[in-house]
Amino acid sequence: NEGDEYQGDSSGYMGHVYEFIGSPEMCFNGANSWQLGWYKTLDITSSTRNWSGSLVGVAEHATRPTDIVLVRVQGSGTFDYYIAFNRQV
Repeated sequence: NEGDEYQGDSSGYMGHVYEFIGSPEMCFNGANSWQLGWYKTLDITSSTRNWSGSLVGVAEHATRPTDIVLVRVQGSGTFDYYIAFNRQV
């Protein structure tokens, strides 16, 4: 819920769903994709000092299978941060 609106969070599939043709297309967010294990990932912990490589969009996953699609940065508390992006190809 977002406030008093049932399924009011329209940021991903776990919230509001558009019901009209031509409506915005939806995709899973970084946290959902991490949990589902669909992409090659990189896990950054407090011991990771730096990383060099290619981070590609979800749309390029099939053509660049050796590149990282999703990054999880482990937070110092109870929250982790996820980095993912997509672009039209």
